[in-house]
Amino acid sequence: MLIPARFEVHLRAPALRVPLAAVSLLAAAMLTGCGSGEQEAEPETLPEETEEAHVPAMEQVQLDPVTTIRRLSDAETDEFVGGWSPDGKRILYARRDPRGVDIHVRDLDGSNDRNLTDATGADTGGDWNRDGTKILFTSNRSLRNNVWMMDPDGSNPINLTNWTSRDWLPAWSPDGKSFAFTSNRRGSEDIYLVDLAVALDPDSDGTEALRLTENQDYDAGPRFSPDGTRLAFHRSKAPSQFSIIVINVDGTSEVELTDPKLNTIYPDWSPDGTRIAYCSKQNGHFDIYMMNADGTEQTRLTVDHGKDFLPRWSPDGRTILFHSDRNGTEDLHLLDVPE
Repeated sequence: MLIPARFEVHLRAPALRVPLAAVSLLAAAMLTGCGSGEQEAEPETLPEETEEAHVPAMEQVQLDPVTTIRRLSDAETDEFVGGWSPDGKRILYARRDPRGVDIHVRDLDGSNDRNLTDATGADTGGDWNRDGTKILFTSNRSLRNNVWMMDPDGSNPINLTNWTSRDWLPAWSPDGKSFAFTSNRRGSEDIYLVDLAVALDPDSDGTEALRLTENQDYDAGPRFSPDGTRLAFHRSKAPSQFSIIVINVDGTSEVELTDPKLNTIYPDWSPDGTRIAYCSKQNGHFDIYMMNADGTEQTRLTVDHGKDFLPRWSPDGRTILFHSDRNGTEDLHLLDVPE
């Protein structure tokens, strides 16, 4: 993938000692929450500010990656990661303006920028299906946060969840026949799965969505494995303690990949399914990390005192898109994945 080198920076991360998180199988908790609360749609949600995490003295591994980072924008306003086009030539992102937040698409060199939503309020996220025909996103244009779908040119927007709760952070299944999302429709934030055909049915009332996690924890940010059999997401059982969880798409065989004290959030699978990128605040500020799909070989990819956030793999697996406030405003960046 050819990327302009206008903002290229070569970074050598200091030697890092990262624990190999103990992998544990967990049964899905059969608890039901109640109540609801509406919040404004946001480009991302941060764990609470906390002191630097203490790394438990488990098995350690020494890692020293070399990372090349390219800054894609130096806009005066905030820009937040959405995702990639299936061919890897364009990126979706959310841009803040005086009216709110809109979803844009542009080429990697910054050209051909287009506002796809251009609506009052907040339209955030953006997940392209594999055949390039539809985009999922979160919007509060109906005065509540719901999952919406539109064509790649921004036309034909449709509310897919139409629920009175907070429905957000949608992700396509690899075959494009269903999508996962985060919702507090049963009280706590949980992961849900729904068939696209059901969501498009005018007689659907939203109750057909399958609740995959049933507990009083905070579960959010689902992402499908490339083969469509598993979902990765982050979970919090206590303030400022987030871990990466993997489950089967039917909600079974739950595995915790990272220690909650490492504050790990927003996982994303590599295209070949062998690795997971994520954010971690274990060193006092959010950086981008990478690990094997089983939780081993946790590698720190960025070192900066700003917030590096929301990693998204390129379709060819060579690059990770993220946004960072290291230069003052939230800007888009790319990093080359170490071999």
